[in-house]
Amino acid sequence: MRPVLFFLRDLSTQGIGCNYDETDCPEGVTGECISMITPDGERTLVTHLGITQSYSPSEIVAAALTQSQYLYIEGYLVSSETGFEAALAAQAIAKSAGVPIALTLSDIGMVQGFRDQFERLFDVGVDLIFANEDEAMAWTKTATRDEAASRLASSSSAFAITLGGEGALVSEGQREPKLIPARDLSPIDTTGAGDTFAGGVLYYLTSGCDLAEATARSHPLAAAVVSQYGARLSHDALQTLSAK
Repeated sequence: MRPVLFFLRDLSTQGIGCNYDETDCPEGVTGECISMITPDGERTLVTHLGITQSYSPSEIVAAALTQSQYLYIEGYLVSSETGFEAALAAQAIAKSAGVPIALTLSDIGMVQGFRDQFERLFDVGVDLIFANEDEAMAWTKTATRDEAASRLASSSSAFAITLGGEGALVSEGQREPKLIPARDLSPIDTTGAGDTFAGGVLYYLTSGCDLAEATARSHPLAAAVVSQYGARLSHDALQTLSAK
C-alpha cells in the first residue's frame, strides 16, 4: 500500500474528514518522525517531512474553511515557503468569513528563526495563541512567564501558555492572565502533549466553554498522553476523558 493511502485510511478510521480520497491523492510518501525519549520524559525529534514539504495554497478548500468554527495554524508552516503561503491564504479566507484564527508558536526555534513570518501572521490577525513558556518569552522578548503573559494580554484577544505540570496561564478578552492549575505528575513521554492540549481546548471552545473551562477540561487529556508512550490516545480513552 502506498504510504499516503495508509495515512488517508487512518484519518478515515478516526472519523477525520479530508479533501482527498484514494482515487485522487497526490504522489508522495507520508512524513515520519522519530521521537527519542529520555528518562525525564522529554523528547528529541528526528523528522522527515515527506509530502508535507510541498503543502501549498492549492490544498486549501475555501468552502470548508468558511464553514469552520476555527482555523488552527500550525507554526511549523512558517519554515516552508509554500506552507507559509498556505497559512497566509487560509488566514485571509478565515478573516473574510469571520472565522476565528488560532495559532500555535510550535517551537522556540521557529520563533527565533522565523520572527518575520510570525509577525506577518500577527499583522493579519490572530484570535487565540498557543505557546509554551519558552516560546511565549521568546516571542515577547521577556525574561519571565508573567512578563510574557502581560505582553500577550495587551496585544492579543486570547492566549494559553502551557506550564507543564503546573497548568496553563490563560487570558481571554485581554483580561488579567489566570493560572488554570493541572495535576502534577511524572511524565513518561511528552510527545504530543501540546497538540493534545490545543486540540482539547479548541474542541471545548466549539462546544460552548469559555477559555478557562476549556483549559481545565483539556489538562486531563494532556496528562493522559504524557503518562504513556506515544502521542495518540485510544478511542475509548478519548471518549471517557472528553465526557468528564
